[in-house]
Amino acid sequence: MTQIIIKKYLKNSLDKLMTLKYFSTMKMTLIKYFVIFLSIMPLLKVQAGASIPENGFTAHSFNGDILIHWQTTSETNVKYFIVERRTQYSDFMEVATINPESDRYYEYTDKNVFKSNDNIYYYRIKIVDKDGNVSYTNEISVLHSTATSVKRTWGSIKALFR
Repeated sequence: MTQIIIKKYLKNSLDKLMTLKYFSTMKMTLIKYFVIFLSIMPLLKVQAGASIPENGFTAHSFNGDILIHWQTTSETNVKYFIVERRTQYSDFMEVATINPESDRYYEYTDKNVFKSNDNIYYYRIKIVDKDGNVSYTNEISVLHSTATSVKRTWGSIKALFR
């Protein structure tokens, strides 16, 4: 019976002693993989980034523009946010880049939407961290309506010229 003792210092500076026993070649193979995993474990890092709750990302049409709001619950290691937009027939494209701030509440006004009536736009936030890792929010849709004029009847138009 052979005994392998693996001693590894973990990130929190506590010594953990792990003792593994094996009786056959198959168990030895499993132990080799386990030893490899333990040797690369300190190299693995937790990806920290912004956390945007589902109800913390909204958009709505207002006065011919689209107002986009989002708030984060954490912004660890965030480099910037990218607001992306698409239509029903196009892919997502970058609309704006926003740097993180300490108040964790963000808004952006998209003034470059088509000024036609009843278009549906889809938005998402791309989160880029300082290590280059990227994550996305769920996409949300906005019905953009620019109909602000009052319907006129023939009688009301004639009344304007009297």
